[in-house]
Amino acid sequence: VALVPRGPWTWLCGSVSGRGRYVPSFVLDTTSGAFVRAGTFGWGTRPAFTSDGGRAAGVQPTNFEPHAPLTLSLVDLTEKPPRMTTHQLSLSGGWARAVVLSPDGTRLAVLQREAVTVLSLDPPRSIAALSLSPPDAVRQIHFAGGDRLRAYRRLGGAASTLPGEVEILGVGTVRMKDYT
Repeated sequence: VALVPRGPWTWLCGSVSGRGRYVPSFVLDTTSGAFVRAGTFGWGTRPAFTSDGGRAAGVQPTNFEPHAPLTLSLVDLTEKPPRMTTHQLSLSGGWARAVVLSPDGTRLAVLQREAVTVLSLDPPRSIAALSLSPPDAVRQIHFAGGDRLRAYRRLGGAASTLPGEVEILGVGTVRMKDYT
């Protein structure tokens, strides 16, 4: 379950008995009962919402290979009825671990094992990327006002070679902070 910061929407997913790895997901209006089918996200990222609750996004691999192409699902919750669109992404950093939408819903940051990629969403296209060394060096990401993306280092394990701040093309400064 992923809840919207504002508004009546929530993103639900769960397994279906006897259906193997099939995990359907829905974006549900908790006041009216209206819903949008949103793919099978049991093995994708936890969905992200804009701060006003008007847009939702989730990313999942197209298959179980470590570097499988990714599918982006975008749900526009301001339309009546809400509309979902899907887009194939060609990102090279491995499975998506987390996604975060910018507050205005125009950009999506995708955290992968080997990279952080920022996409412009209208239409979806990569506008910036940061390779991670070592892999899994970043634990969490979020937009920190304006065009700033903040990333938090994973503590422990191999030492990260990431500097304290990284400039990413068109996005602004990525500030690396320790996160446990």
